[in-house]
Amino acid sequence: MFTASADQGVLRLEWEPGIHIEYADAVEAALALSTLQSKERLTLQGGERMPLLVRIVGVRGVSPEARAGMNAYQAYSKVALVGDNPMGPVIAGFSRRSPTPTRYFTREDRALLWLMRRPLPAHRR
Repeated sequence: MFTASADQGVLRLEWEPGIHIEYADAVEAALALSTLQSKERLTLQGGERMPLLVRIVGVRGVSPEARAGMNAYQAYSKVALVGDNPMGPVIAGFSRRSPTPTRYFTREDRALLWLMRRPLPAHRR
């Protein structure tokens, strides 16, 4: 249903093509990512929240309950959603309500650049 991993300070979640994500699926993915993030924090300085890259290539849909749960979960510094078909932006549309900075991309390299960019300190904006 999904694969969760961590690499070079970025959490990764890849949904299997053809899946319709239900609330139970989202909870299971969040638990897997939480476990990974806890392990990775031991090796990162400061124990900051990590960015998350989510591949939604081929995902058929997301239930309203799963959308609400995903938006409420604030464990990541940023979330990049990567898709490659016309449904991607529609599926990612729920993220506009998320309090976590979230963007949709069609290229993983651009998503990673955005995730790794640090915001300017408030006094330099």
